[in-house]
Amino acid sequence: WYRRQRDLGRTVPEHAEDDLAQVAAGPALRELSSNPMMLTTMAIIHQKQTRLPDQRVKLYREAVDILLRRWQQRKAGETGLTPSAALSAFLRDDLKLRLVMERLAYEAHRAKRGAAVDLERGATLVLLDQAEYLGDTSLAAEFLDYVDQRAGLLLGRGGELGHPATYSFPHRTFQEYLAGCYLVGQREPDRTYYAHAAEGDYFGLAARLGAEELLYNRRNLHGLLDLAYHLCPAHEIATTQARRATLWAGLTAALAGRETIERDANGPDGGPVYLARLIPRLAALLAAGLTPPERADAGVALARLGDPRGEAMTIEGMAFCFVPAGRFVMGSAAGDKAADSDEKPQHAVDLAYGYWMGRYPVTNAQYAAFVAGGGYDVRDYWPEAAAADFWRQGEFKGRWDDTWRRGPNDYGEPFTLPNHPVVGVSWYEALAFVRWLSGRAARSLPAGWEARLPSEAEWEKAARGGEEIPVSAVIRPLGADLAAAPGIMRQANRESQRTYPWGEEITPEKANYDDTAIGATSAVGCFPLGASPYGVEELSGNVWEWTRSLWGDYPYPAAGPARVGRENLKAGPNEGRVIRGSAYYGNRTGVRCAYRYGDPPHGLGRFHGFRVVVSPL
Repeated sequence: WYRRQRDLGRTVPEHAEDDLAQVAAGPALRELSSNPMMLTTMAIIHQKQTRLPDQRVKLYREAVDILLRRWQQRKAGETGLTPSAALSAFLRDDLKLRLVMERLAYEAHRAKRGAAVDLERGATLVLLDQAEYLGDTSLAAEFLDYVDQRAGLLLGRGGELGHPATYSFPHRTFQEYLAGCYLVGQREPDRTYYAHAAEGDYFGLAARLGAEELLYNRRNLHGLLDLAYHLCPAHEIATTQARRATLWAGLTAALAGRETIERDANGPDGGPVYLARLIPRLAALLAAGLTPPERADAGVALARLGDPRGEAMTIEGMAFCFVPAGRFVMGSAAGDKAADSDEKPQHAVDLAYGYWMGRYPVTNAQYAAFVAGGGYDVRDYWPEAAAADFWRQGEFKGRWDDTWRRGPNDYGEPFTLPNHPVVGVSWYEALAFVRWLSGRAARSLPAGWEARLPSEAEWEKAARGGEEIPVSAVIRPLGADLAAAPGIMRQANRESQRTYPWGEEITPEKANYDDTAIGATSAVGCFPLGASPYGVEELSGNVWEWTRSLWGDYPYPAAGPARVGRENLKAGPNEGRVIRGSAYYGNRTGVRCAYRYGDPPHGLGRFHGFRVVVSPL
């Protein structure tokens, strides 16, 4: 954009193109800038203001203004249309113009429900004939023709030349933004929100954009708080509609922030009293009642308001599932067409010891405790990384890192939210964490046991189940006494070669993978229906998980020197370590129990995480 301006001989501020590129590709606007129309609008706004707004609704507001007004002026000579005096007066009335576009966007959004249904001209004329909008059918017809040919925000289709039969918003992002503005413009917006909460998650983004409009553009904090309070009343209702309203309440409250709500003492049901009822309800939403993306949104709101779950937020509360000793089937059958050759031959492995597998991947909050506890400073946690020159004096730098660091690589939200799995950590960092954890939790561990990274055999057994599995899962927190062999009742595993931890059929309800359409990590605990026979969750999807195993061919050695060699921690930095489970972007093939992949131990990304196993040495 700016290079072209210079080619045309125009004056461009110094570093303008660098600034525009940096902000447009930044975390706040990256999603919007992938849309060519929005990217062009960003360039126009940046050229005028030499900056871009820091909230998306501010950008939308600027963009709507451009499409309704500034582009009209540039097109006036091209179309030859001259508005009547009445229409000119209306177009100068910013308030009425916005009200009209918000109502039209709301009606279009309500009508579409995901299908290609436009606003019919006749019905739209009747709507605009109302006194609160244009109050005149002829004026409404002139307005529709004018906007269609000159504004670019509402486009006509079909009909006669200059008189389209239907109208639609060419970019859904503007439709949802303006529909959200309409929602919060009602006298009692909470009633409108609650009514749409009964209609599935179709209005979810419009509801969020409406709340952001209320806070950032209209600066109505009290209105925002009242909306949040009313959507989560004192009396809890056990319906899907009420649960969705609670989710919208949580996302709205998260915009305001916990500290702001705690300071609000203007109503008996607001402030700390409100948080005391909202937060447990949000935590309950993680498990059931809404779509997977909505449950992920509940996890985001919970992270920003304060997740109360010890298993996600503390070291002592880390939950572990017992996997008893015995044989299991590892790898894929010879005739499995979905399997890669490195998953074969399928073979039985006898792990002659029981162990405790982490119920969830390690979270950012738990890894932060390791960082805050000086975990990067203790050389004893990092001998392999130090030998490979990746650790020096309390800092880590992998082969592809830009700088030395004292914590995970930062990929921004939602990847850094405290209740999400930690990502951006290498195998060396995961290894340092489990060594630190062994020392911290020594009193809770049986004699001769330690916290470790799981071997890939331990990982696959925890996912698929052994030849026998518990009648019910045994799950205990790290702070409890993790007995080596708790008394459990067992039963035959009828799906000892199951494809996924839960069985044979995969749906987005079971895991965070590509079909789930979350597109990022999700808070741990969002997929309880995907638990393995031992109660271990999220082994499929969400994040790849480091194991302590070196990459190698099957069969996997279960004991003796061969197993020790396969799990040799001192192997060099160019020898791949096995990662398991795939991630949020993985397909249904990659999230199978038997799927395996390898990465160098210094590798990392926004999808590399790990979980802990407690097992005998």
